[in-house]
Amino acid sequence: MSQAGPFAAPLSWPLGQPRTAEKRTPHGMKSGVSATTFRLLRELKLMRATSVILSTNLPVRRDGMPYADDSDSALALPDPGVAAYFTRNEKPFVVACDSYSRVDHNLNAVALTIEALRSIERHGSHFLDRAMSGFLQLPEATDRPWWVVLGVAEGASYHEVTTAYVNLMKICHPDQGGSHERASEVNRAYSQAKGAKR
Repeated sequence: MSQAGPFAAPLSWPLGQPRTAEKRTPHGMKSGVSATTFRLLRELKLMRATSVILSTNLPVRRDGMPYADDSDSALALPDPGVAAYFTRNEKPFVVACDSYSRVDHNLNAVALTIEALRSIERHGSHFLDRAMSGFLQLPEATDRPWWVVLGVAEGASYHEVTTAYVNLMKICHPDQGGSHERASEVNRAYSQAKGAKR
């Protein structure tokens, strides 16, 4: 693994993807951040994913990896969602899950989703990239409110807005596999947010 870990906090939820209101508790699903992170990173590597960022609300150490606290209280965050941003064949993608009440279960669900998508390709079908197009992270630019574009609450603090902006630009900037249009939309939203926060 590279020197800097793939985790980024706080969670940057994919634009346009609805959130799950009723969280579930899975039965028999692997748990623990270390085990589920290893599985997810393995699946992404097998998929030939690059520029991987795992966005969660887990506290992150200086090396970009989450703290190793697998207690129920540490993993049952108010927002346990997970979004795996990555590039494959020079196209940006995101696979996200917030169906479960614990962040490690959502990490595992994302790993299982990527494993299932890899299975499509492994069994001779050549439509993996077409299937993955449903997970494209960059919707068409619209005149959406700044808080929607940045993926934060309308009443978010200046720090939350800035953090969301920085995380999005790591993914949306053309030098990172994003597009000029998407980066422009995020920049416009950030400018509007700064004006609203003054």
